[in-house]
Parts: sequence; structure tokens; C-alpha cells
Amino acid sequence: MRKFLIVQLTRMGDTLQTTPLLAGLKRKYRDSHICLYIIRGMARVLEGNENVDEMIYFDPQDMLDELILDDSAGLLRCYSELKSDIETLRERRFDTIINLSHSKFSALLLRLIPCDDVRGLTLSDDWLRVIRGRWPNYFINSVFNRTYNQFNMVDVYRKFGGDLPPHTRLDLALGDDSRRYAYELLRQEGVRENDFVVCLQPSASDEAKRWPAERFAELADILIRDHDAKVVLLGTEEERPIGRQVMEAMQETPIDTFGKSNIPQLAAILDHADFLVTNDTGVMHVAATTKTRIIDLCFSNVYFRETGPYGEGHFVVQSRIQCTPCRMTLECHDRKCKNYITARDIVRLIELARQQEHPDQMEDAPELEHVSYFVSRFRDDGMVEYVPLIRRPVTIDDLLNMAYRAMWMEFLDGRDGTEDSEFRRLLAYYVMQDGVLQELESSVSAFDELAAIATGGIEKAEELITSLSRPNVQYSSLRPLVAELSRVDDKIKVAGRAHEVVRSLTSLFTFEKENLEGDDVRALAHDTLQLYTDMSERCRLMQRTIATLSRLLKE
Repeated sequence: MRKFLIVQLTRMGDTLQTTPLLAGLKRKYRDSHICLYIIRGMARVLEGNENVDEMIYFDPQDMLDELILDDSAGLLRCYSELKSDIETLRERRFDTIINLSHSKFSALLLRLIPCDDVRGLTLSDDWLRVIRGRWPNYFINSVFNRTYNQFNMVDVYRKFGGDLPPHTRLDLALGDDSRRYAYELLRQEGVRENDFVVCLQPSASDEAKRWPAERFAELADILIRDHDAKVVLLGTEEERPIGRQVMEAMQETPIDTFGKSNIPQLAAILDHADFLVTNDTGVMHVAATTKTRIIDLCFSNVYFRETGPYGEGHFVVQSRIQCTPCRMTLECHDRKCKNYITARDIVRLIELARQQEHPDQMEDAPELEHVSYFVSRFRDDGMVEYVPLIRRPVTIDDLLNMAYRAMWMEFLDGRDGTEDSEFRRLLAYYVMQDGVLQELESSVSAFDELAAIATGGIEKAEELITSLSRPNVQYSSLRPLVAELSRVDDKIKVAGRAHEVVRSLTSLFTFEKENLEGDDVRALAHDTLQLYTDMSERCRLMQRTIATLSRLLKE
């Protein structure tokens, strides 16, 4: 029996986004034992999940309380609790450990648990931070290079587990008690079986990601007045002040459920809804475990391709302005992206989705100039994508995203994504515009330049390996070669700064170089050669995919 440990020490949404990985592991390794090391407060999210055999709980609040006491007894209790967890995990003798957390604590934890197959963040033998696995390295790097990332976090988590069967939903077990509670709560508020029900989640942990309360209020009024909808406001007791702002701005009366449900009960309420209109929140991921259709409102630095609603037929609405989404490191003082999305824009989408179960296209209109709509679909490779509902001129970033995704699928997964039929399918969502083909073909020069630098690195690394193979080699004699390799690395960094189109490749190279482990000079030389070879291969694949796209655009 193969034993897996999944370390997930983050929030509710991230925990739910782990469930397709769990399902894939169970389907591929049917007799496996899957153990989760999870924050105690998140345990309810996975209770009853048939793919989880065991949960071991971490309680950060208890540990924080001990540390706040600032006495030796508290520190000793904190250490003792961790020691107990580590001993428990060590006793399990796991075959594979997958770390989905990115904290120093999780890295230290994995360093202290013996296992030959560790994927994700850990510490090396010399106690330096390293990330193991191709997909984990890609994922961490993509957080800082989001422009050309087309993979949803759920799918990347699943790839941490290897070549697993797809799982096209998030999982949350709903018991009869939760279903009865939701049914009675909604019935008491006048909701009947065939009513049109829309849930609204007006809050979000970050104010920058919240659609204004008055916009939610206007939307709720239109839905109640013009569409005979039952509008249910969702939120915790702590979020009630935001709910109060919405209700005070309304003319109609919604159903107030603030503070009236736990997570399974919330899911049961959502299961009664036709739509959820929400900011980027954990509630959105709870809804993805139900049959309700999600309308995800994306503001600030929310990158929906990475964290958007997982499943078939959900929607994303985002302002269509040059600065959307914000860069992660940018502090925005003019959040005009919120002003471009109106209540009528959301009503328009709901009306379309009620008329067509699987809408493929929405008519453009002058008032939608600054609004973008997307719908989620599953590709043939089992991974989710978000395609535009309005056919608009294709941009250079659209084309480079197609090329990058095809390249990464071939490089990381061994799948050829450069088939004409696949690119034609994607191009059909856009209309051509003058100049974009020239921009695409011009971008090749940046990949040519980077490939040439990588070739130089290959040559110097091979020369270093040859020198190291000589008997009685004096390491001091190799300093000029090492210096030349350092200059190659500097050239790679400069290329990334000069050409944004290759930055995700150059930053990943730097990231991987810092990840090299050990002090065996010969092994490090071979690992370095592999990094330059990988860089060369990625450039070659990008050159090929761009050539394919260029040919199709000329047809």
C-alpha cells in the first residue's frame, strides 16, 4: 500500500482546491493511504471526503497563544506539541509527501520527516530552502510571472501528484443535517422549490477586491424587481457590517443569512441557488462544490486564470483596462477597475446564461467597451480554461499565452499542444487585428537571443564536466570556467529584464539555479548542464509554437 502525506496549511479555498488532487491519487492508487496534515479549523471542509483516510491537525492559534505568553513554559509546550506532530508523522513512513503550503514552517516540517519522494517546498540537507519537482517549481515561479500563466491552481496542485486522472469539480461532503438546515432556513424565508434564487457574497478579505456595496444593492434590486428573484446575502457574522451597507442601500428586501451557517450548511444553501455573484473569496470555492453557477467578480490583483472558479460553465467578469489585473507588488490608489463593472453588466450575463445553458458568445455593445466576460471550459487534457464570451481583436499577449501554454504542456507533461486544430479552436474566440502578426513574429528574436545564451552555457558546462573528469584536477584551475558560467547567468538575467516575453523563462532559470542541492562539484556541474539544456529546449518549443501560430494567422 502506497502512503501519501499531503501538507495543506492554508485557507478554506486552498483546502477545497486540493480535493481534485486527492481524488486523482485515489483513482490511480486505489489501495493507497492518504493522510492530510491540515489546520484544525479547516478540517470541516474535508470531513466525509471519501478520498481522505486520515487527518492530523495543526492548531496555529494554540501555538500562537503559547508564544504570546512569552514565558519558557509556553515555549516548551509549543515545542512539545510540534515534537509530538513530527513523531506521529515520522512513524507513518510515507512513500510520497506533497507540500501545498509555502511557509518556512512547512519546509522545516518536511525536512524532519524522512521520505525519498518529497514534492514542493522543503529544506535541503544543508538546511537551505529548495523546491522539488517540475510542476512545483513552475507554480512558485508563475506567482511572480502571471502574465503568461494559463493554469488554474487546482490543476497545478493535481499535477504535483504526477499523471493523475482529471477531476472536474471540487469536493465537499454534504450530510443530511446540512441539507435539512438549508432547506428549512430558506423555506422560512419564503423560498420555494422552483424559485429563481441568486446568492450574493459582497465581502472579501481584502477591501481592494470588493465590488462596492451600492453595486451589490443595485443588482439585488434589479433581480428582485425585474426577475422575481429571491436574493440571498451570504457572509459570516464578522462580515455583517458589509451586508448592512448593502441592505441599507436597497429598496427591496433580500434574505439575510449573515452568521447563520457553517461551511457545510453554506454549501447546502448554495446548492439551492441558480447563481452566486461573488468577489474572489473562499465562498466561491465552496460554491464550486455545488450545482450553482458562479459569477466571479475580479478586481485589484486577482488573477482569475490562477484562482478562478473551478468547473464547467462558470463565469468571470473583469474590467477591460490596460492595468487589469494589478501587479502583485503594486499598491493601487485609483481602483477605477471597480467603476467599470455595473449592476446591468451582471444582469446582462445572468439573462444570457438563463437563456442558454452553455453560452459560447455574447454580442458586443458600446456600453461594454470596458467589460470583459469569460466562461470556464474543460480542455481535452482535463484542465480548465477561461475563454472570452465576446469576440474581440486578439492581442499579442493572447497569442503568447497560447504559445506558452502549449510549450509548458509539452515540456512539463510530455503532451504536444501545437496541433493546428487546437490553435484554430482558440483563435476562433478572437478576431484578427492589424499588426499583431508582426508583433508575434518579432517576439521570436527574444527567444533566439535567449537560446543562443543557453547554448553558450551548455558549452561551458560541458567543458567544466570534461575538466572535472580529469585525474588530479586542481579546482583552482577551474575558476575561469566558473567565472564564464557566471557571466552566462548574468546574460540570462539581462535578457529577462530587456524582453518581457522571455521573463518567465529567465526567472524560472534563476529560481532553479538557486535550488541546486548538495556540495558534490561533479553532480552540481551535471545539474547545471541540465538547467541550460532545459532553457534551450523551452526556447526551441516556443519558437515552434510561435511559428505554428504565425502560419495559421496567415491562412
